[in-house]
Amino acid sequence: MDSDEETLEEIVEGHLDDDGLPHGFCTVTYSSTDRFEGNFVHGEKNGRGKFFFFDGSTLEGYYVDDALQGQGIYTYEDGVALHGTYVDGELNGPAQEYDSDGRLIFKGQYKDNTRHGVCWIYYPDGGSLVGEVNEDGEMTGEKIAYVYPDGKTAYSGRFIDGEMIEAKLATLTAVEDGKPQFEVVPGSPVYSFDKSTSSCISTNALLPDPYESERVYVDVSLISSAGEGLFSKIAAEASTVMSFYNGVRITHQEVDSRDWALNGNTISLDDETVIDVPEPYNHAAKYCASLGHKANHSFTPNCTYEPFVHPRFGPIKCIRTIRAVEKDEELTVAYGYDHNPVGQNGPEAPEWYQLELKAFQAAQQKKSRSPDPGRLWGSSPVSPFGGLCGNQSSMDRYRYFIFNQRNMVVLGMFQIAFSTVCVTSGFIDGIFRTESQLGKTRAPIWAGMVNVLVVASIISYVAILVVIVYSSLTLSYGEEEEPSSVPVHVIHTGKALRVSQAWSKARISPASTSGDKDTAATGQLDKPGLISSASSAVKLKRRNEAFLSPVFKQLLAVGVKAFQMLKADHQFIAGQIKMSGQQDDVSPIQCEEEQPFLGFLLVVKAISKPSAIA
Repeated sequence: MDSDEETLEEIVEGHLDDDGLPHGFCTVTYSSTDRFEGNFVHGEKNGRGKFFFFDGSTLEGYYVDDALQGQGIYTYEDGVALHGTYVDGELNGPAQEYDSDGRLIFKGQYKDNTRHGVCWIYYPDGGSLVGEVNEDGEMTGEKIAYVYPDGKTAYSGRFIDGEMIEAKLATLTAVEDGKPQFEVVPGSPVYSFDKSTSSCISTNALLPDPYESERVYVDVSLISSAGEGLFSKIAAEASTVMSFYNGVRITHQEVDSRDWALNGNTISLDDETVIDVPEPYNHAAKYCASLGHKANHSFTPNCTYEPFVHPRFGPIKCIRTIRAVEKDEELTVAYGYDHNPVGQNGPEAPEWYQLELKAFQAAQQKKSRSPDPGRLWGSSPVSPFGGLCGNQSSMDRYRYFIFNQRNMVVLGMFQIAFSTVCVTSGFIDGIFRTESQLGKTRAPIWAGMVNVLVVASIISYVAILVVIVYSSLTLSYGEEEEPSSVPVHVIHTGKALRVSQAWSKARISPASTSGDKDTAATGQLDKPGLISSASSAVKLKRRNEAFLSPVFKQLLAVGVKAFQMLKADHQFIAGQIKMSGQQDDVSPIQCEEEQPFLGFLLVVKAISKPSAIA
């Protein structure tokens, strides 16, 4: 908002010329509290500068001889920015406007600071209004059109200041130099602005919305006891507007004052208004102008509610996908009731919602606290352990492999600790066997050290065994066969889309290669919605085997070597006892042929007779 600078007093901050006029970069504040910061040449604005107006708006650009010329940006107090072409300080030429989030909301021409010619107005929801504006810059005329978010479906006809008065269904066929080309659909009914009130849902309740009719239909819901549901007619990408939620407009106070049974089809539009589809309009035979109220609730929805400016219904809510949906997939939304637990002024939700919420939260807590037993200990026809650990997906298997690898590291640390005990015991034993004063007192101490040595070795063997058994149980994928495909069939039964998985036990026969190449290679059935994890599982299996094979070989080699050393040590002990005159108790040959546990018994016997090795 500019001010009449000639009648305003100025306060100048900056350099002044000999005549006391601003010169160079200065800040000039006017009595209206408008402020200009920029370059001056003997009192005139020249160069880049910016106005700061008292209402919070700004204007910046390049000034020549005290007037804005060329490209400039006017920013409104609400953050909307108008990028336009200025001639002698006035908008003349192409311009674009962007909202505070940087989204394009206007594109067209200006003449003497007023919109001119063919202009486009873009709504945040994806719809747009296009046509040649009148002398006041308003969307008023006989050739104005509203275009739906798909960029094709449109209403073309007479509008007054952007409000649809009388229009027919049309298709946007082309846009040349910013000017749209439309083809009116033959036999189209007449549409007009028909905003609901608190008592009238629509003056033409049985006239469907053409955009919505191409994308959704109503059928029996897959959700138990939910009645009818909303389904997709097409395969749609994420962020696609699918349906509209229109209804009578009532207040929040009215909704809060009545029973939950009467609020089954209510949705909040803003802080003051609630949209409701009451009886009998919740039946398609009575009302089908919009179908958004047919979408059922889910805690894992595929759609969401968003504001929408509809050319016929006015400000309402729409249903927009939050992920890609398939044809005939049921569309669900999260109703978003208050989740306050019972006892804190009561939960603001109907009883059925409370029950489903508790069940969902319990399932989520159980899932987060423990892994899925069906995945961790599922059955597999290729597992050599009677069906243990074979039903995971390839990513689950990799995750459990990392988990097992961590356990192997822990067990390996125990192995190293026990080996350290063995080495230490052997070192001390070697000292006690020398011909020294210390060696003469080795009888009880030396026997105890050997005892520790044997026990540590046994524990070490147990640790190795635990590693082998545990890893075999959790990392077994089978050696004779490889899992084929995992067909995932989408079944329309139950509260939401349910998934039925079945492992294919039959291997791919040579005859199957005569069919589709990709199908024969993966073992999949030629049906949509099937997923194969055979390739990734086989690759992971080979990678795990490549890692585990050398590890087990090394561990087993260490175990065998330790066993051989222990036998040799037992043989030496037996020899020492034999030389001490204890042949009748045990012989070296017997120590070699019997199990290592006899060596342990030998040490115990030696401890009980210290004189034998004194």
